[in-house]
Amino acid sequence: MGTIPNFANLKSLSTLTLNDNQLSGKIPDFVNLPYPFLSIDLTSNQLIGCYPDSICKLFSFRSIDNPLLPWQGDHSIFCAGTSQIGA
Repeated sequence: MGTIPNFANLKSLSTLTLNDNQLSGKIPDFVNLPYPFLSIDLTSNQLIGCYPDSICKLFSFRSIDNPLLPWQGDHSIFCAGTSQIGA
């Protein structure tokens, strides 16, 4: 439960798995994470808001089964260029 913490200061972090944790709040902008950041899994939570642009640059990003996100967490539509407004 809670929100996604800021992991930007963890320089060797390459995989972040936070699925099935009842997390709420917005997906943070992961632009300040160390490069190359490989994988983030946020499936099956209660996240809200819009996707930050930085998720489209990650090697792997999963956010399905978040009913309050655009397209219930299927970010691939956003990364393909479709606007989140009204989704």
